Amino acid sequence: MEATNKWTYALGDEENYNGIFFDSKEDALDEAMQEAKLEDVSTVWVGQVEQFQPVFGITDELFYQLQEQAYEEADDYSIGWLDNVTKDDQDELDEAIKTCFIDWLNAHPEYKPNFFTVTDAECIKVRKER
Repeated sequence: MEATNKWTYALGDEENYNGIFFDSKEDALDEAMQEAKLEDVSTVWVGQVEQFQPVFGITDELFYQLQEQAYEEADDYSIGWLDNVTKDDQDELDEAIKTCFIDWLNAHPEYKPNFFTVTDAECIKVRKER
């Protein structure tokens, strides 16, 4: 997960963040307090959003699969193919795969991650418990 500059809130229970993001903690808290009063909730939670960021270090697996396919097609003639790819070249390919994946994800937003975690959560009393 990667920290963002966004904030969110939950009413009453820290486990029920609403998925509405704000540009500041103060904006999230203002909205939370207004909604808490309407919903008659005694506490709100406000925290910073962390969103899932995939790590693209998949060239080792990709090369292995490609080498397996090549071996099935060309048998021993394919041995050694992709064995000497440098770290820099692997990093370059990982970056290209990342760019391609992000472009694909942007073209198909229905597959974008819709989950997040919250850090630096703070509980704020709206009113005293009855």
